[in-house]
Amino acid sequence: MRGAAPAQIRLLSTQHLGLLATAPAGLFDGPVTAASAEKYLSDPRNLMAGAVSGDVLVGFASALDHHHPDKPGELWINEISVLEAHRRQGIGRALIACLRAHARLQGLATVWVLAEARDPAACAFYRATGATADETVMFTYAPP
Repeated sequence: MRGAAPAQIRLLSTQHLGLLATAPAGLFDGPVTAASAEKYLSDPRNLMAGAVSGDVLVGFASALDHHHPDKPGELWINEISVLEAHRRQGIGRALIACLRAHARLQGLATVWVLAEARDPAACAFYRATGATADETVMFTYAPP
């Protein structure tokens, strides 16, 4: 919201479960359950950068700290969301910057995110935050 206090960006932990439990409708794809939120934030491989305005979570970016035996570590950004009323205030950029800073501190080699080519707003956003696109094609499986 214009005129509101700027959002504070931070990595979330289990200390912030209340923020997820009271997140406004529309921030997440569906309802946040206490058990799922605690499981997510308790796993050190899972990261969530949060944008907090007052005592309300107005944006987040979730990511996975991924390691493989024969490759350098990487950070995969899974999802980013900012409430409509808080968009175009630099919150999305700040969330990405927070995750990139964490990756740098952890010595991770790359940070990556997937976006659908048919979503020009997402593609433009990631380019504006310094990402470059490649020719990756994602394949998905339905559960057996």
